[in-house]
Amino acid sequence: MATDVKTIGSNTSDRQFNGMIDVFRKTLKSDGIVGLYRGFNITLGELVMMGALSKCLNPWKQHYSYILRNNFLSRHMVDLGFWISGNMATYPLDTVSRRMMMTSGSGTTFYNGAGAEILACAANRATLLLMIYVADVIRAAKEKQY
Repeated sequence: MATDVKTIGSNTSDRQFNGMIDVFRKTLKSDGIVGLYRGFNITLGELVMMGALSKCLNPWKQHYSYILRNNFLSRHMVDLGFWISGNMATYPLDTVSRRMMMTSGSGTTFYNGAGAEILACAANRATLLLMIYVADVIRAAKEKQY
C-alpha cells in the first residue's frame, strides 16, 4: 500500500490496493496462501541471526555496562552502540524480507534505508532514557516530599 501512495499520489482510484483487507484478498487471489507468507523464511533466518548475535555480544555488553555502571549516559550509549551493531548486522536480511513481501523478491541493494534504521534505534533509546529520567525525577520529588 505504501508503494501505491508513493507512486500514484493522492488519487485513490488509480491505486492497486484499497485497504488492508483488499491487500489480503488480492494477494490470496493472485498468489494463494504462499503470497501472504512471502519473505517469512528470511525473517526466521533474521531472528536466528539476531539471537546468535545477542548471545555473542551480551558478555561484552555486560562487561562495558559494569565498567560504566556509575555513568548513566555512557552506559546507555554503549547499549545503543550494541543495539545498532546488531540491527546493522541483520539489516540486509530485513531488507530482503521486506522486498520479497513488497515486490516478489526483486531488490537492488541491502543497505538502502540503513540511516533511517540507525535514527529509529537512537530515537527509541532516547525515548527510553527520557522515560527513565522522568521516573527518577518523580521518585526524587516524592522522596523529598515525605
